[in-house]
Amino acid sequence: MILGRQGEVREQPMQQRYRDKLILRPVYPRIVIYNRVPKCASATMLRICRSLSQKNGFTFNNMKETGRSHKERAQQKRLASWIFNRPLHGRHFFFKHMPYLNFSGLGYWEPRWINIVRHPVKRLISHYYFKRPLQTLDVCIQTGVCKFERGKERIVSQICYFCGFNTQCRSRLTSQTFQVAKQVVEKVFVVVGLQEDLQSTLLVLEHLIPNFFSGASKLNYENWNIQATKPSTSNRTLAALERKLKVDIEFYYYLQQRFYKQLEEVKRHYRGFKM
Repeated sequence: MILGRQGEVREQPMQQRYRDKLILRPVYPRIVIYNRVPKCASATMLRICRSLSQKNGFTFNNMKETGRSHKERAQQKRLASWIFNRPLHGRHFFFKHMPYLNFSGLGYWEPRWINIVRHPVKRLISHYYFKRPLQTLDVCIQTGVCKFERGKERIVSQICYFCGFNTQCRSRLTSQTFQVAKQVVEKVFVVVGLQEDLQSTLLVLEHLIPNFFSGASKLNYENWNIQATKPSTSNRTLAALERKLKVDIEFYYYLQQRFYKQLEEVKRHYRGFKM
């Protein structure tokens, strides 16, 4: 028997484990999708999850073979079929840089989603120097070369990974885009952790999704994909980036507040855990 469509096999109703639209008690999904945001510890997390797949007995599925684009409905249906045509008795972990996809709109039940975010200014700076530029970010912005709208300097907003393939999410970010992304987070994302607090993120994942992340907080891991020392960024440039990323930053602080509410609840069960 396979996992199949909505009418055949369903996950546990998520609302049973919510309080104020926040999951605070363990869930035991059969499918977890990590639609990883670039430049948010995803290289480190992939190695962690691969290690946990061997320890906890779930399949680890790289979605590269499904293609780069899933904008068209036919592409989305092929992706859904590839994900859901799995043995019912197994547990399956999928990862890819991709926006949220509403599988229930394609006739399937909704899997559990996770992600990790980073302060948007730090993320943009990391992205810029990852491309090995010939000039500092300060110079690039002061000369007007860096507008972060096209080319190799452009970086997709974190909001887009939660807002999904909604047409509103393809245009300029607005407060309305923020609300759409927020609704998606509250509906389907079990955990959205923080790169700045990766150890606590692992603890929350271990508590809330134990059949995938049991033992995660006890792993010894390295911070993979560390960049060489970056030049310092001036206060003027930081202020300019904060103005440009205003909606992104607001969304990040919403996710940060949400995460620390979950962490507070988890720490009640791990009284010996030290921050």
